[in-house]
Amino acid sequence: LHLQQNIDIPDISLPIHPTVAQVIKMCADEGTRPKVADFGDRVEDSNLLNQLQNGVARWIREIQKVTKLDRDPSSGTALQEISFWLNLERALLKIQDKRESLEVALTLDVLKHGKRFHATVSFDTDTGLKQALATVNDYAPLMKDFPLNDLLAATELEKIRSAVQAIFNHLRKIRSTKYPIQRALRLVEAISRDLSSQILKVLGTRRLMHIAFDEFEKVMSQCFDVFVTWDDEYEKLQGLLRDIVKKKRDGQLKMVWRVSPAHKKLQTRMEQMRKFRRQHEQLRTVIVRVLRPTVVKTTTPADGDTADLKPEMDAADLNAIEEVNPAYENVKEVDC
Repeated sequence: LHLQQNIDIPDISLPIHPTVAQVIKMCADEGTRPKVADFGDRVEDSNLLNQLQNGVARWIREIQKVTKLDRDPSSGTALQEISFWLNLERALLKIQDKRESLEVALTLDVLKHGKRFHATVSFDTDTGLKQALATVNDYAPLMKDFPLNDLLAATELEKIRSAVQAIFNHLRKIRSTKYPIQRALRLVEAISRDLSSQILKVLGTRRLMHIAFDEFEKVMSQCFDVFVTWDDEYEKLQGLLRDIVKKKRDGQLKMVWRVSPAHKKLQTRMEQMRKFRRQHEQLRTVIVRVLRPTVVKTTTPADGDTADLKPEMDAADLNAIEEVNPAYENVKEVDC
C-alpha cells in the first residue's frame, strides 16, 4: 500500500571507536572476552576518554531520533497509526540490541573506569529508550493483530459490516493499555474515514440512481445495517472509555468525547438519496393508480352479443404518466 503521511523511522547506527574495535578484535583472536584491563595505559588517556565521551553523546542524539518520534493521530489513515507503533517497536528493539552489544558495553565500562560518570548515566537516562520501549510494549496488545484489513479488503457491504464489528471488538483491548483516550478517539475517526472510503469503493460498481428501485432498496438496507452496527458498537466502546476515564479521574471528562466520524456525511447523503427515490417511486405509483384508463364501448352490440371494450385515457392523464419517467431520467444523471 502506498500511504501518505507515513512516519519514516530511521535505521540508526552507533559507530564504535577504532580503539575499542581493535581491542575487541584482539581478544576475539585470542579467544578471550574483552575487558577494561585489555586497554592497558590507554584507559587513562584523556584524549581517548574525551573521544569516547563525545561518541556516546552522538549515540544519544541518534537514539533520540527514534525515541522522540510521534505522529499526529488526527491525520492519515488508521493503518498508518497502527503501522507507526508496530514499526516503532521493531526499531526500538533493534536499538536495544545495539545498546546491549559488546562494543557499547565495553565503551561504557572504559568511561566508568575513567570516572566519566556523566556520559554513562546520561546514556541510560537521556536516550528515552527505556520509556519508549515501555510505551510500545504497553500499546502492543491493541496494535498487534488489528483486524483492519478485514475492512480494507471487503468487497461486499455485509463483509464491511462484520469488519466494523470485529474492529470494535478489538478496540476493547484498550482497557488493558495506557493508550491515551484522546488518541483512541482520533483512531476511531481514522477508521470512520476508512469505512467511508470502503463503502464508496463497493458502491462504485453500482449506479444507485440507475438501478431498479427494488435493488436500490436492498443496497440501501445493507448500507444502513453498516451504519447501525457502527452506532451500536461505538456506543459500547464509548461506555468502556468513560469507565477508563473515571478510574483515572481524568479532569478532561467533559471535553474528551468530541468525535467527527467522516462516514456520517456519507450516511446523510444516502438518507437524502433514499428519501428522493422513495418519493419518486411513490409519485409514480400514485399517478399510475389514480390515472387508470377508463373502459368505453367501441361498438353497439346486437341482441345477445357482448360489446367490444377499449381502455381510453385522457390525453392530459397520458402526458402526466409519460412525463414522470423522463423527469427522473434528468435527475438520475446528477452526481450523488
